[in-house]
Amino acid sequence: MEIRKSRTVCRRYFILPILATMVFMMSAATVHASSDYATVQIPVKQIFTAKQGTVPEGGNTFYYELIPQQKEYPMPEGSKDGIYSFTMKDTQESGLEGIAYSKVGDYEYQLR
Repeated sequence: MEIRKSRTVCRRYFILPILATMVFMMSAATVHASSDYATVQIPVKQIFTAKQGTVPEGGNTFYYELIPQQKEYPMPEGSKDGIYSFTMKDTQESGLEGIAYSKVGDYEYQLR
């Protein structure tokens, strides 16, 4: 019995350093981040319905603003003072100009 116990203990002490070395080597691996960026186009859809004859001249064109929840968030080209403005007429589906993201993360915007 004494011999079996010592062999089991030796195996444990032999395997533990190997496992610890493997874990250390995996965590010390060099990671290279890509210098690329992703461009995203945000889809916007406006559905316009009205009773015939109830829409005043030019009343079917609406003005929108895209506002970032944090000032440092990327915005589409053509933004002024951190706000991207655009109009849509009648029922229309469009994509906002591409927004280039250079960092992975969650970004929130308000469309008003």
